[in-house]
Parts: sequence; structure tokens; C-alpha cells
Amino acid sequence: MGTGVSLLPGFSVLSPEDGESTNILQFFFSPSYNIKTNGKNLFPFIEAQLGYTSISSGDQTDSGFSYGGRAGLKVVAVEHLLVSISAQYLLITLNESGETERDGFNYLMVGVGISGYF
Repeated sequence: MGTGVSLLPGFSVLSPEDGESTNILQFFFSPSYNIKTNGKNLFPFIEAQLGYTSISSGDQTDSGFSYGGRAGLKVVAVEHLLVSISAQYLLITLNESGETERDGFNYLMVGVGISGYF
């Protein structure tokens, strides 16, 4: 392992029973670096996350450049299958059209994931 690039698209629809639905679109480009260790199955990693977030409800849309990072440990469970344990911090930008200062929220997430590789 060495460097890598991920494309992370996401789309969600929130539909409350008594209101308008909200659509959330996210797309992140994530270059990463996997640190080689003496262990054959353990790879610490760090990645940047750069992308776009848009939330729309009715006739209002807020969007902007979102960014952050993720770091953790990838474990090769079996050939071509990784289990990753990581922490992620993202700054989500949700500006109204014409707004000049960043508006949005930040979040910290700790998680476990499963992925494949070629």
C-alpha cells in the first residue's frame, strides 16, 4: 500500500410525515496516504477530504465547499478486504447564495468500516 484516491458521493432524502422533504448531496475527493509498517496486515492511514455539500428544501438551497480529514488504521482481514477503524473531522459549508462568510457545521465521527481493494 502507499497512496490512494477515493471518490465519495452521497445522496440522502429526509421526508418528515408533516413537512417538505430535504435533499442532501455530498461529493468528496479524498487523496490518502497509507503508511507501510513491518506488520503485513496493518496500515495506519491519513486522508484529506475535499468536496461539495448541498442541502435543498422547497425553494431554498444552501451549499458550499466542505473539507476535513480522516485518520486511522486499516486491517487486511482477507485478501482484497479491509476493515478500517478511524476518526473523521469535517467542516460542512452551507451558505445561501451570495453569502461571503462560511455558514454550516463541523462534526467529529469515530467509526468502523469495511471496504475492498484491487
